[in-house]
Amino acid sequence: MTSHKNTEAQSGVGTLIIFIAIILVAAMVASIVMSTNIMMSKDVESKARSAGEDIGTSLSITSASGHTSSTTGMDDIYVVVKPASGSAPIDLDMMVLQLTLAGSITHYLTYNQTSSFEAGHYSASEWIRTRRVFDRTTNPIIEEGDLVELRVAITSSENMLKLPPNAEIVMLFMPENGMPKQLKLRTPTLYPADSYVVLYP
Repeated sequence: MTSHKNTEAQSGVGTLIIFIAIILVAAMVASIVMSTNIMMSKDVESKARSAGEDIGTSLSITSASGHTSSTTGMDDIYVVVKPASGSAPIDLDMMVLQLTLAGSITHYLTYNQTSSFEAGHYSASEWIRTRRVFDRTTNPIIEEGDLVELRVAITSSENMLKLPPNAEIVMLFMPENGMPKQLKLRTPTLYPADSYVVLYP
């Protein structure tokens, strides 16, 4: 026959085991919740950083000009750009230039320092101002404070058809991250021969 004291002891041990099990389960749940919370916080932080770059990265257009090869054709377009205030660095290697010329289809140009519009490229004709000194040929990045002149070299055979006087040019600069920047230009009604003309502002 089990004594009254033994019954109480067994009951106490059972209660203690249940109590310890509850604490262990609670600890496991708390650990899972904390781990999930940390993962979600990192994910939200990463997305917020990415969204901030997308919103904050943008080009600012300073000026645009063109070189006329004759009184009827323009063979080069030059656009001076810089990162907008507070913008993240912009990698020209990853920036696409969408270009629509009068009487032609839309062209998509990528950066290449040694190739031209005919091959589907634009280049940097001059690094006017640079914040840091490094090799821009292999690392063509524009940072805040930099000023660079981009060039679209239209071939002689193209320019008579596509860049006549009084023609509209629409340029859309599309960096890898951030907001595209559009520039609408109109060529002069009269071209001076072998000269430079202001297109913007």
